[in-house]
Amino acid sequence: MQILIIEDNPAEAMMFARCLEVAMDVPVKVHVRETLEDGISFIEDNKKQLDIVFLDLGLPDAHGWLDSCNAIRPFAGNIPFIVVTGDDNPEVARELLRQGFEDYIVKGGPKRHIAALRETVEFALCRHESTRRLNQEKEQGAECIRWLGGSYSA
Repeated sequence: MQILIIEDNPAEAMMFARCLEVAMDVPVKVHVRETLEDGISFIEDNKKQLDIVFLDLGLPDAHGWLDSCNAIRPFAGNIPFIVVTGDDNPEVARELLRQGFEDYIVKGGPKRHIAALRETVEFALCRHESTRRLNQEKEQGAECIRWLGGSYSA
């Protein structure tokens, strides 16, 4: 499993990476980037190999959570993203989920425990795959409607 952690605190990133390595039932390769820009660049270069991305919202080159959302939006349909933040604001969490993130982990919160972390990752991967399949079926349906309507072009 290929995981990217975008986190500007090296100690936090190292601790989180170790937790992921212990939590998962499969071999894990964790990559860490310290800025949003470096993280996005890494995603662009490795999007086909990445299984999941953990994104800290308090990055030095991001101007708030909305900036982070906008930066990852082009990749969100192909890679599941989980927010990791010190902000325990349920309103922000709900809005991030509406924006396409798979889950929201509060630093030091219960989802950081090993068993809960594994479950969080597994559920995020399942949600992402289900959403991807639904979008694919929606597009196939739209193609059928275009074809039946006579405006199909290959």
